[in-house]
Amino acid sequence: MKSFILGLLFIPLALSAQDPFDKFFNVTDTSTIAEKLFETADAYYVMGYADYFWTPYFGFEIVKHDRSSGEVLHRSYFEREGEFMSITGQSPIYQEEDKLVFHCDGVDLYEFEYDLSSNQISIRDSFINPEPDVAGFFLIDAQLFGDTLISSLTVPFDNEESYKPGLVIRYPDGNKEVKLFELSDTISSIRQIRKLSSGKYILASRKAGPMFYYDTTIGINILDENFDIISHFSTQKTDHLSKIDDLYLANDSTLFLMARKFRWDNISGTNAFEHVLLRYNINTEEI
Repeated sequence: MKSFILGLLFIPLALSAQDPFDKFFNVTDTSTIAEKLFETADAYYVMGYADYFWTPYFGFEIVKHDRSSGEVLHRSYFEREGEFMSITGQSPIYQEEDKLVFHCDGVDLYEFEYDLSSNQISIRDSFINPEPDVAGFFLIDAQLFGDTLISSLTVPFDNEESYKPGLVIRYPDGNKEVKLFELSDTISSIRQIRKLSSGKYILASRKAGPMFYYDTTIGINILDENFDIISHFSTQKTDHLSKIDDLYLANDSTLFLMARKFRWDNISGTNAFEHVLLRYNINTEEI
């Protein structure tokens, strides 16, 4: 199998007065894409998965590196036979005592834990795909609000439409609820979700136009405590927009959106995308 080389630059605060940590890591045949980084007092963890077809590798890998030297201390690999599994970069990592908790999509939706002491990966929770003939989930975001976990994803529920945007809400008692959103002129997929101090939620959405990258509508949705949309704002003024990569809720009136913008004049080059930062005023619905 062809080897892949991935360069990652780490600059730990502890080494800021010394030479920067600058090291290339060899990516194995089981991991070609690095999606997440996490650090503890003595180690860095690189999480990745294989991004090529027709291979026997369906899972993901966590590589533990010494944070001073960059030396590989341990490799942990997880797979389920016949199922491609992807660690989603947007999904955050939580540390609970001696475990890392993160989420992964595939045919089913999973929550994993990685034991920092034993370097073992195990499934904590899962949400089983109710339509196994459809490819599977596409996890966009997973946020923990207190003891309630909310995952925004594309859900393979509707046989007519094949996929629908939806939320999977896991309550503190372990019960799960699926909230689906109807496809519309402004919503074909939902992105990140954040919570306002009022108890309401703010959820980004988008609708790709007929030329896909060229004409994309972005939407901002306010949800009540039952996750029903009670107000909606959308705009096409930022044409060439591809998708929303991240949200930052500065306060209850200001939301920042990191969006990926398509450069129509350079569709075949390496700089076909640029990132723009959009400011949205929740009170006046101006972007």
